[in-house]
Amino acid sequence: MMWGAEGGRTVEGGTETTAGEVCAMRRSVRTAGVLTGLVLTLGGIVAAAPTAPADIPACTQMAAQAGTETTEAVTAACRRGVVGDLQGCVTGLTEAGVPGGAAGGACRLAAQEPR
Repeated sequence: MMWGAEGGRTVEGGTETTAGEVCAMRRSVRTAGVLTGLVLTLGGIVAAAPTAPADIPACTQMAAQAGTETTEAVTAACRRGVVGDLQGCVTGLTEAGVPGGAAGGACRLAAQEPR
């Protein structure tokens, strides 16, 4: 971009632009950049926030009510239910000694919001 001697005009690509127009263009580009950064930052915060807290205690309590001791294997299986791996949760609870029907119910509780 070259500034001419007459009245602060510049010639860019064969068209004349005044200094005021150049400042206005720079301001709009800067504003667009700031807004884009703000949207990306807020979008990242929203994406990182959990949609609904999971209920591991309800899952482990249901497993305990079914007669199984709350071990690390039971808690780990309930964590799988929290992330939506219902089959992995049921399999883990069943392997830990929780009966099939109680395991399914406990895993469904793990994926729900605590009450």
